[in-house]
Amino acid sequence: MDTKFSFSNITSILIYHKTKSSQFVKYYVLILGTHKRFRKFGYGKLILDEFVEFVQKSKKNKNTNLDIKIKILLKSVDSSLNFYLNYGFVISSDTLNTNRLFYKYEPETDLKENKEKILELLI
Repeated sequence: MDTKFSFSNITSILIYHKTKSSQFVKYYVLILGTHKRFRKFGYGKLILDEFVEFVQKSKKNKNTNLDIKIKILLKSVDSSLNFYLNYGFVISSDTLNTNRLFYKYEPETDLKENKEKILELLI
């Protein structure tokens, strides 16, 4: 049994941050990845399916105001874009200024240089 944390022992990982406003509950996916040796086996879809189910259940369990929209937002590099689009995400019309949370953890230059796109999934 391993007693130390090591990214090499992780199949997939998803880390998110939740924010609330009067109009939206937003789940920002800060990290979503699958170890290279486990790609193309469905682990990315599986972890995303579980996360979407978690968000849907929390909407039902919290007696959330039904008028409030729930969004899952993430940044995607071009090489992963089709995976998310095929899953049902769309390229967000939100701008850099409305999603500053992403850049609390990563530099803004990737999005400014068109290396990454912000995607959203409305729940």
